[in-house]
Amino acid sequence: MRDSPSKVPWLALALLAVLAAPQALAVGITDGCGHVSDGLFNGSASSVTDGPEWGCATVSKSGFAQVGNAGGAFLYADQNGHNLNLMYDYAAGASTASFFDVFFEVVPDGHAYLVRLQAAGGLEAFERPIGSVAPLDAHGSFDVGAGSGWTPLTAADLAIAQFQGAVAFGTSQNNPSPHPMAEFQLTINQPGANGIYDPSPAFWSASVKTDGGADPPISSGIFTLNPDGTTTVTPVLGPGGAPVMQGSVLPEPATLTLFMAGLFGLRAARRACRLPGG
Repeated sequence: MRDSPSKVPWLALALLAVLAAPQALAVGITDGCGHVSDGLFNGSASSVTDGPEWGCATVSKSGFAQVGNAGGAFLYADQNGHNLNLMYDYAAGASTASFFDVFFEVVPDGHAYLVRLQAAGGLEAFERPIGSVAPLDAHGSFDVGAGSGWTPLTAADLAIAQFQGAVAFGTSQNNPSPHPMAEFQLTINQPGANGIYDPSPAFWSASVKTDGGADPPISSGIFTLNPDGTTTVTPVLGPGGAPVMQGSVLPEPATLTLFMAGLFGLRAARRACRLPGG
């Protein structure tokens, strides 16, 4: 039996609210954005517009106002066939980033995932049960060390996920001065095509490790990949209006189970389907 997670009832209410809200940010999908997960807008370190890679009609763009040290970023999302492509534009950042952390939940398999995109190149990927509170280090980044509860993904899961990502330092239409940004790509689980991420509504967040100071979240929200190919991103914010690090951390395991079953349609563990021909 899992230990009871910390109580943050405001987040449960926030999730209820966003899932009941109209899907105003949904957009139709047609391939053609030409995504390349190199960390840059349009393959350039200097971009004054969102297009063409992040300005095409299929892209959802969400802004997160700066609240204290948190927020100050723009999140771009695009459901692109078998892949989900994301751009994190940390417009409020002024110094280079050591890494970007992308946290997301896959509700049907009951796991949260953390992908750490390194500025020096490469990435690390971990998982833990949904609802178990992930520890943070002294600066506010996720602690992935021994005893943290994070488990590195297996080679089999990495082959399914096909994670791609990169961190860069450049300009965008959101800020003409150089600032950190990152792109990330992963597979979507679909009929006839295994993927790590399920289309069901789920929580995502991102945070950045910059030079010195705190490392707060820059974005957080519920992602919905709709059956008709549209993408919806609904921001989820804490009591002060800032993004939050973690998602389905509810008062007690029983509440978590009911919440997941009622709102997301909890299904059999995804890993049972992650087999060739599954």
